[in-house]
Amino acid sequence: MHTLRVTALSAMLGTVSILAVSPLAAQSAGPPVPPSSGQSVMPSAPDTVLGTAAFEQFVGAHIAVSVFRDRVHAELADPRNKRPELLLALREKLRTGTQRILQEHKLTEAAFHQLTRRVSSDDAMRTAFDSAVTRLSVVKRGG
Repeated sequence: MHTLRVTALSAMLGTVSILAVSPLAAQSAGPPVPPSSGQSVMPSAPDTVLGTAAFEQFVGAHIAVSVFRDRVHAELADPRNKRPELLLALREKLRTGTQRILQEHKLTEAAFHQLTRRVSSDDAMRTAFDSAVTRLSVVKRGG
């Protein structure tokens, strides 16, 4: 079953890579738009279709979501917060906080998840992502 999904995804990505992209789209710095046809249109290099600014916007969102998620997960793990009403409130805090962060970074939840999947499955995107995380983390720390 897993092999079938990977094969289908590979075929879909292969089909998408054949599509031509206009030069103006390659220079776009806007946030990624989720595809309407259900096919992935994410590039293999971050600045070919997505744009460097949009890619760094995604990376910034990813960093912010990760930090926020870690904080809320620490609260969820706290033995004092094991009452059902507190757990429910913390889960809601996680959901709304994540949505707020994505809105601040001008990303939809679908686009964020699509880019996250792409980074985890594309070596070139992963390398660019890791570099951007390092670069943006140094900037945020003031280094």
